[in-house]
Parts: sequence; structure tokens; C-alpha cells
Amino acid sequence: MREDLNCLANFAVGITFILSGMAKLNDPRSFAYKIEEYLHLAASQLTRHVRYLLPYTLVLAVGIATLEVVLGVALLVHWQRFWTLRALLLLTLFFSFLTLYTATSKRMNRCGCFGDALPLTPWQSFAKSGVLLVVLGGLCWQEQDTSTSLNGYSWVGAALLLALGLGIYTLRHLPLLDFSPYKVGSDLRKLISEDTATNVHFRIWQRDQEVTQTLLAGNRLLVIAPSPTTITKAGLQKLNTLIQQLQDEIQPVLITPVGQGQEVAKALAIAHYTAHRQLLRDMLSAPWGFLLLQKGVVRYKGSKNNVGATYRTLLQRQVAKAIKKL
Repeated sequence: MREDLNCLANFAVGITFILSGMAKLNDPRSFAYKIEEYLHLAASQLTRHVRYLLPYTLVLAVGIATLEVVLGVALLVHWQRFWTLRALLLLTLFFSFLTLYTATSKRMNRCGCFGDALPLTPWQSFAKSGVLLVVLGGLCWQEQDTSTSLNGYSWVGAALLLALGLGIYTLRHLPLLDFSPYKVGSDLRKLISEDTATNVHFRIWQRDQEVTQTLLAGNRLLVIAPSPTTITKAGLQKLNTLIQQLQDEIQPVLITPVGQGQEVAKALAIAHYTAHRQLLRDMLSAPWGFLLLQKGVVRYKGSKNNVGATYRTLLQRQVAKAIKKL
């Protein structure tokens, strides 16, 4: 009976960390934004020195998520079990402190543990970490054998490569599984009077005038740029080529955070709208990219790396399909 409980606990902990890491690697940029929030919170209430980590949030996001996956797999295959359990215990202690601090500060409403796949409040995440601490503490207390399985090296190595590969791919493109309210097939008209998962209202503006209804009434290619400064001259050339190839039925529009993107809009000679930066980050997990809307319904979504020849062809096909459905 005791061995069965240990096996069950071992499996549950390993799967939990693997799922948590994979959820983050599916959208590491959103996790990096969450780390950025944590760092700003810590800088304002604990020590300003953590600001030095802000330029490395993407590296931290991929690194932490990869570590979770590798440790989860290592636990399941009994690789370096003695040290793996203690590493998981330390990691869980760190997460417990972090979630407790954010929960008591009441400055954040989501912890980012499982990304958009399973939004948890800081208190819910702290409760999860508490359960994991109890289980891991019991497993550590019973595990004193420092021997390891040679077959485990292959599994852990494969997990490391898979996790890093997934993180790099989704950073360059978009999440493989889109859990946001702005995924392909979503009707954005339903969000006008609702909150998104981050409590940022879906509102689009042109100067001081709200144009949300107008934007969702036609068929448009939205060039979403949460970070318009990342659009290089080469990017502008590709965007200009893409815009020139659009049919007259599709109107291109640039949407950036307030006070940014004027130069880009002028260079592209297209309408320029603004929105809350967090809303744009929720809409598109990339420095900049595209949403193709057909009367408010998302028909296509792509990142800045989807402007190449192959992806341009895909976008043109999506445009043609959207026009046929009119």
C-alpha cells in the first residue's frame, strides 16, 4: 500500500511539473510578461536591483519552463532521483514564496503557472504549491538512495532538447495551442462588453475617439504591434509588399500602444489605431504580427516571422477564403 501511494505521488508530481512547463513553453512570451510583472512588483516593494533582470525575461521564461519539464521527466524515469526530488522541493519553495507574496500584495490577479491553458489566481497557485510541498517533503524523507538509472540519461536529454526546441519555435512564431480569447475562429464582437482574462477591456481608439465597432464591421488585416520599435526597415519592406498584395476588400490597419507607432503607420501609409499594451499582448504573443478579421471574426493569425514567401502565400489563401465567404 505504501509503495502504491509513493508511485502515485511520484507520478502526480512529475506530470504536474511537465504540464506546467509545457504550458509555459507553448507561450513563453506571455510567461516572460508575467515574470516582468513579478520583477516590477519586487522592485517597487523589495529591492530595485531585480530590475537588472528585466532584459532577460525571455531567457528566464524558457529556462524555468525547460527546468520544470526536465525535472518532471527525471522524476518519472528515476534519473538522479535523490537530487531531482530536492531540486523540485527547492523550486516549489521558491514558487510558494512568490505566489504568497503576490497574493498578499494584491497587485496581480493571475500567477501564470499554467499560462492561459489554466488561469490560476495567486491564492489558488499557493494552495497547489502547498500540496506539492507536502508530497515532495514526504518523498524526499523516504528517498536516500543516490544511485541513478543509466536509461534515464536518454529520456532527460530528449526532454531537454524537446523543451528547448518548443520554446524557441513558439518564440519565433506563435503558440501551438492558442487559449486566448483572440484565437482563430473567435468572434471579437462578443468581447466589446466583456473583460479578457487579464481584465483589460477590448477597446480600440483613434486619437480620442473609440473605433472598436468600426474596426469589427468590415474585413481587415490588423497589423498588431505591442512593440512597434522592433519593426525594422526590412520588416517595413515586407509589410509594404504584403499590403500592396491585399485585395481591395481587405483594409490594413496598424494598432500600437498609445503614443507609439506613428512613424511605422506613416511609412506604411495605413490607418493607425491604438489600444492598451496589455490588450495587444493578449491579442498577439509576438513583438508584431497579424490578425485577419472578417466582420469581427478572426480568420488568420501570424507573427512577424510569418511574412516570408511561404507564409505570405498562406495569408493570401486565407484572404481569398475570407472574401469567398462574404
